[in-house]
Parts: sequence; C-alpha cells; structure tokens
Amino acid sequence: MQAMQGAQAGIAQASSSSEAAAKAPAQQYFATLTDYVQLISELNTRERNWWTTINSRGLPNLWRLNYAQAFGMDPSTRANATQKLTYAGPSDSFVRFRINLTRSHVKQRIQIAMGPRPSFRALAVNNDASSLAKVAISAKIVEYLFKVARGEEACFEALESDQWFGEGAVWARWDYDAGDNVKYMAQEPANDQFTGQPLLDPQTQQPLMKPVQRTKKTGQPQFLAVYPWELPRDATARTSPWWIVKEKASKFEVAAYWPELADKILAQTLRRDDPGVVEMFAWDWASVTSDQIIVRHFYHRPCKAVPGGRYVGYVGDVKLWDLPCPLESDVPIVVIRSAKYYGTGFGYPETADLLAPQEMLDELTSQAATNAIKYGNQSLWAEDGVEWDQKRIAQGGGFFTLKANQKPPQTIQWAAFPEIAKFLIEWLPPMMSDLSGMNPVVRGQPESNIQSGAFAALMLNIAEKAQSPTQGEYDTALNRLGNMTLELVRANADTEFAAEVGGSANQPFMEWFTKEDLAGVKKIAIERQSPLMNNTSGRFEVFDRVAKMPKKDRYEAIQMLATGDMTAFTESDMSDIILVRRENELMSQNRPAFASKTDNVLLHNAEHSASLNRLRAMDEPQDPQQKMLWDQAIKLHVDHIAEHALLWVQTEPAYAASLNLPPPPPPPMVNMPPQVGPGGKPMGPPGPKTQGGAGADGQPGTSKLPNMPTAAEPPAEANNKIAA
Repeated sequence: MQAMQGAQAGIAQASSSSEAAAKAPAQQYFATLTDYVQLISELNTRERNWWTTINSRGLPNLWRLNYAQAFGMDPSTRANATQKLTYAGPSDSFVRFRINLTRSHVKQRIQIAMGPRPSFRALAVNNDASSLAKVAISAKIVEYLFKVARGEEACFEALESDQWFGEGAVWARWDYDAGDNVKYMAQEPANDQFTGQPLLDPQTQQPLMKPVQRTKKTGQPQFLAVYPWELPRDATARTSPWWIVKEKASKFEVAAYWPELADKILAQTLRRDDPGVVEMFAWDWASVTSDQIIVRHFYHRPCKAVPGGRYVGYVGDVKLWDLPCPLESDVPIVVIRSAKYYGTGFGYPETADLLAPQEMLDELTSQAATNAIKYGNQSLWAEDGVEWDQKRIAQGGGFFTLKANQKPPQTIQWAAFPEIAKFLIEWLPPMMSDLSGMNPVVRGQPESNIQSGAFAALMLNIAEKAQSPTQGEYDTALNRLGNMTLELVRANADTEFAAEVGGSANQPFMEWFTKEDLAGVKKIAIERQSPLMNNTSGRFEVFDRVAKMPKKDRYEAIQMLATGDMTAFTESDMSDIILVRRENELMSQNRPAFASKTDNVLLHNAEHSASLNRLRAMDEPQDPQQKMLWDQAIKLHVDHIAEHALLWVQTEPAYAASLNLPPPPPPPMVNMPPQVGPGGKPMGPPGPKTQGGAGADGQPGTSKLPNMPTAAEPPAEANNKIAA
C-alpha cells in the first residue's frame, strides 16, 4: 500500500481541484465534483457501464476461456485437464487426452516480441554543460531504477496479459518506503541536558535549534502489472481521459494508513457483484476472505477541463485522498494492446483464434487414445468346441485342441481409426502455426524443403514481422515507462537520492541535479541488448573477438555488447566535452576559467576558438556597459587560449604520453651570431644547438630562445578525437 503512504505525503502539498470546480457551469463534469458522495456514485455508475459494454462484446467470456487454456483447465469444470488423463462416459470408458499446444505458441510469440534485453539512454534538449551532465546522471538513474523496481518483470506480465486477454498494463507509482538509506541533517529543538526542557533564545525567546543527523529512504518507483478486468475506463472513447485501477488489499493494512477512517474501512467487504473482480473467475470465490477489500485509484489526465488532473483513492463509499494527477501530462498507466476492436479502446485477444483448433485437436486425440486403449489389446475368438488353455493364453503362450474341420482361434480386427481423423490430427498443428504466425522454423521443426540457412533465416524474419505490432507496442511501453520513471524522479527525488543511485563516478555532475531543475533532459529512449549475448555460441563469439582486443578496450567492448550501453567508450570524451562547454559558458558570462596541463589542448582550443568566433561575429553592443562585458568576454577567451598554449609548450612529452595527450610541438631552431672569444677569435661556427649543449664542432655554440611555438600539425590521433 505504498501509494497510500505517498498520498498521505502529498496531501499537505496538493492544491485541490475544488477551486476550479467552484467556477464550473451548471452541467458539471463528473471529474470535477467536490461532493465525494456524488463523485463516488458517478464513478460506480461509469464502472458498471464499462462492464456492460465489454459484456456485450463477449470479452469476459473470452477472458475466461483464454485463462483456462493458459493453465490447461477445463473451462466448464475448472479442473486441471492437460496435466493428466481423465476418464469419462459410462464406466469411465472414454479417455480425455488434452495437449496444451496453444501455450507454447503464445510463449514463443512473447519471446519474439520482447526481443533482446532493453537498456535506456537519455536525450537532452540543449547541449550546454548542465544539460549534458543531467543526461549522464539521468540515464544511469532510469536504468538502475527500472531494474531495481522490477520494471522488466511488470512489462513481461503485461505482455503476457496482452497475448492472452487482448491487453495488459503497467501501473507506475512512487514508493516512499523503498530505496536506499541516505543521511541528512535536520534542525531540531535543543533541550537542556539536565532538565530536558527546550532551550530558548535569550533575545527572541524562541526555541534554539540544533543540527541532528537523520536517516531516510530515497524512495523509488514501483511498477505493477494490471489486467484488463482491473482497469475500468470510458467505454465509448478510443483514448480514455480517465482510468480506475482496482487494487485488492487487506482492510486492516488500509485502516492502519488511515486510522481516522478505520471504522468505515473495516466495515467494507468484497461484494460478489463487484464488476470484474469476483465473478470474472467464480471458482476463486471460496478463497476470498472477509479481510480483502478493493481500493480504487481514480486518475484523470491533466487537461483544460481538469487542470492539473486528479487522483482520488476510495474504498466502497469512503474517500481516502484527493490529489492532482502524479504526472504532468498523462496518467501513470501504460497499456500494451497488440490488436483492438475497430473504433474502440478495447483490445482483441488474438490467442482466442487458437481455441477452436485446439479444442478440435483435443477431441480427436482423445478419440484416438480411447480407441487405442480400448481396443489396443488383441481380442480372440474361436469356434464352439475348441479346447484351449486359458491360463497359458493369458501368460503369453497357448495350447488348444481342434476337432475335424475346426478353425484355430483368431484375433478380431476392429474398425481402423478413420483416415479423415488422422488427416485432421496432422493438419491442425501446422494450421495453428499459420494462425499464430509461429512457423515450423521458429518452433524448431523445420520442414524438409528448408535446406539452406538463408531460407531458414527468411522464415525467421517472416515470424518476426508477424509480431511487429506486438513488438512495437512493447517498445512504446518501455519508452513511456522510461520517461515516466524520469518524471517520477523529477517530482519526488532530490540530490541525495541521485547521488546514492548514480554512484560516486557521477558526483561532479551533481551540482546541476535537483528535483526542481531537470528540464535539460528531454526524454528517455531505449536501446536493445545485443542478441549475441542471449545464447552460448554468441557469447563465445564475443569472447573470441574481445580477447584479441587491446586490454584497455576490453571492458568498454564487453559493456557495449552486453547492454548496448556505449558510455564506457565515450565517458572520457564526454567528460572533456562537458568541461569545455562549461569553460566557454563561464568566459561568456565574464567569469574566469582555468587551464590545466591535463587538458587536451587541441580539443579545448578548437572549441574555445569557436566560442570566441561566435562572440566576435556578434554586432558590437552600443550600450557602454554591455560593450565592456563583451570586450571582457573576448579577452577572457583570448587569454585562456594562450594559457592552454603556454601550458602545452611546458608539458614534458612523457607526461603528455602518460595521459594519452598530443605531445608538445618541437621548439623552433633560432640562428644567432657567432660568439667571439679573446682576441676576436670565433668560439664556434654559427648553427643550431640545444640549450646548454655543444655546437656541431663540439664547442659551445649558439643559444636557443624559448619563444612561443609555431603552429604545429596535430597528431592524427588528436585530429580524430576532435572530429569525434
């Protein structure tokens, strides 16, 4: 019941929608009602209308049939049917032999639709240092939280529900009691150590406060799979603006969260006529206890009719909370729906197409099994008067005496199993493959005409295309959930949370990360894991290739292949880019930036020069104050570029090589007039020499002056890095 705790935490901050409702016209939109008796009554009416609509389409009956088929149950008796042979008819003479072929088809469809494991990456609105830093931390946070909160498991359950029942959904909410423990400093009243009474300020007579270290949970998202009978919505809309999530919970746990309403909550019970809860699978009624109740979560997306949206929780006719919608643009429910009835928002369960062929196959195999069991043992007949030893016949031998003109005992040839039944038993499984899109190659039973790898690959590709609508729905759901995770973090997390989740490697970027300021991240996109990592042969292939790579590149290559995450390859370059952008921003704001010997001078000066050129390309400000700031920004750029160049000249080649930086250019050779010794005799021929060294003839020669370096052609590696 984490949502209840979250609702309690948000009530103090929530702005009620009653102000907007007060100005509503006479014919008021039900979602803005402030009288909770009227609101809950209207919601119950709309829920019943939803159930009536789906009943008219026969959806609940399809759900029941598919539910029974998914678990090999007999839909009429609710008994397990595919797990064992059963006997029926007079004297139990008929054999029920059922094979759940449909389940294997659905499992393969799900595996193809899911594809390789996904990973997330963040996209930025802008390319400034702040946005780039937020991208680095946000992608890691979303990736981490999606795994910790079991987002993949919820998506898998929703995809299963889509295949069996026509749609499935993932419900996202913030769990305030989950996550890691973080320490923070809180201000609390200081008490006298002897009396225990609060200490007061002598001047203001207000209690003195002292900092106290406390521990709290970071909180994290929670993802839950929801089935279609748990999701009432507008039955007449293609895209419903409101949804109700029906959550079963213990009435005692709910009452513990809302002690002021405990008596009313404990008086609630499950009703058998509750739409879509109990009568959906009536065989579960015996397991329902008086402890169970249904908490309903009503969401309305933000729109002009309901500014800020609405989120109301209620049990029966008891209102628990009333808050704005948790998300800024939509409700926190993501639906996967591969196929739907035209012009509606209801999903069609395509698995239902397999039910009739599956039932026919069950009947025919049962007939064949009954025929084999009933008449499989040989039956003998003999003419009257033939003497035979029954005991020896039963033991597998035989002895009999024939009279004149008598025939020996013979076996009875019962009627053979009909050829049409044999044909149907052979024809139905391939026909089910055609219906499901899972051809024999995908099912591991290639036909005899498939003799080449190219042909087999074509058949696999055809099967994947057959599942492209489902895969598209699944990918869209993952994208939405990734962005939903980011939005929940924006609304509920803080810097300490990000630091705990992002890890120490992201601490330098934490300056820009707060829950109020994460607008630099535009959205979250997904990337799929490499299929090579999903089988043994693929992993051995990766190992063989990676083992031949330079040691420094192996970690990055393995991470990229395993997760699709290329940040290990780009982390160093990304840090350089963020630093350069930050320096340009500082200098453009008339704040100094400081160069270092560890900087890649070619990358930095190229970017600083581009920033300088942008300033110079501007029209010269006419305002004296603005002109002074513009001149100062240009001077800061020029001085900073010169500082980089000077540090580069002073960098020892070994130091540069250790950091994989471009080596400094060689000093220029300067010719000086020959030095004259005693008596006017030249001390040596003029010529180049190194400082403190000897000339060409071994005598002290000319000096070399440490002038500024001339333009040197950067190494190819440095050029490549700039281009990257």
